[in-house]
Amino acid sequence: MFRDRGFVGLIVCAGIACLCLFPFTANAEEFQAAARSALANSPEMESARKDVHAAESQMKVVLAEYLPQLSGTLRTGGITEDYADDSETYEETIARLSLSQEIIEFSKYYNIKKAGFEVDVAKAKLEDREQALVLSAAKAWATYWKALRDREINADNVITLADYVEGTELRYEAGELTIADVQLAKSKHEAALSQRNRFQRNLAAAKENYTQVMLASPPGDIALPEIDISRFELPGDEEAVSDHPSMRPLLKQAEANSMDVKRQRSGHLPSLSFESSVAHQTSGEYAHSRYPYNESTIGVVLKIPFFSGGGVYYATDRAQAAEAGLLAEMRDLHFKLVRDLNTARSNYEINREELEIAQHHVEYAKNTFLWMQEEFKLGTRTSVDVLLALSAMVDARLQLATAQEEHFTFIMDYLYALGILSSVIEDAASAN
Repeated sequence: MFRDRGFVGLIVCAGIACLCLFPFTANAEEFQAAARSALANSPEMESARKDVHAAESQMKVVLAEYLPQLSGTLRTGGITEDYADDSETYEETIARLSLSQEIIEFSKYYNIKKAGFEVDVAKAKLEDREQALVLSAAKAWATYWKALRDREINADNVITLADYVEGTELRYEAGELTIADVQLAKSKHEAALSQRNRFQRNLAAAKENYTQVMLASPPGDIALPEIDISRFELPGDEEAVSDHPSMRPLLKQAEANSMDVKRQRSGHLPSLSFESSVAHQTSGEYAHSRYPYNESTIGVVLKIPFFSGGGVYYATDRAQAAEAGLLAEMRDLHFKLVRDLNTARSNYEINREELEIAQHHVEYAKNTFLWMQEEFKLGTRTSVDVLLALSAMVDARLQLATAQEEHFTFIMDYLYALGILSSVIEDAASAN
């Protein structure tokens, strides 16, 4: 309890010291492990991996269509031949083995190329989804960290103000303070209690968000990863945009669409194939009188399309429309990526200054409180002055926590805009 001026300063100093002890930053290993676990268990990542598997299987199907085709046929049964005054029935059995191989088939060739690019599309989408999930994990991590810090700062503030209320009431009873001093202390304490409820709600929401994104229960406490991006070689703007993980699937899809246009156009082109078969046939009315017949063929088949009813034209037109639509989508994404990169860089650079200011703010607020405390001991300051200095210190700490959360988030946004978020997190964790 605040029974004298020196004890007032001692209790408040202890509270301020507590505010400075929570973990702000640490290495990236803890976050990287949590993000890796989230990626391993994510339904979105599992879906993307299945898409890659499906595309690879489709590639094998398309390749199989270009390989030699071997088939066998066995037919047996009775045949009846009717004449004007008679009819004959006899049995016939035919066994045939056929082999064919496409030599020149442009549509199948372009279909194979298209399927190969579609595998690349699926893999690029997997990488894009991975980076997006890492960004979501980083923001969920930062939000949870900020909620923990806010609650911790507020808890210390509530305890300190409760002691302050008790001390002002005792000194009011002793005639050293007025009722206004008591009411102000109680008002500050009630405001801190109200703020505590808000921080508790924020923490509950942050925990739920963490659980949904990370697919795991949040730990009791975490620290923000300390990532110095100056250690990494950053790509130039044009390289970052043109090779961004969200752009790669469209680039690969553009190549696949180009192959599809060529595949549809090839419907006008001739095809050449090799065909061979051997057959054994027996026929006759009775088994003992059936005669065998063997046949073998070998040769090449040239097919030349003359008219398809416009099917090739319209199929080509449809493929070209899809190609043009994708190019428009790529241009739109390019502008968006440029805009996002400029915004992310600006936020990051401005926040560095904000973080430095917030750190100075805390230092100045702390020094102000200490000076207020000394002047309070000398009788030149009132308890109200000390209380206001304490409030300013708490506000400064909250602002610093916000600046630190934003600093981490803006770094993540900047690395994501550069298209290197996943690799930087991996390298940062390995470096530690």
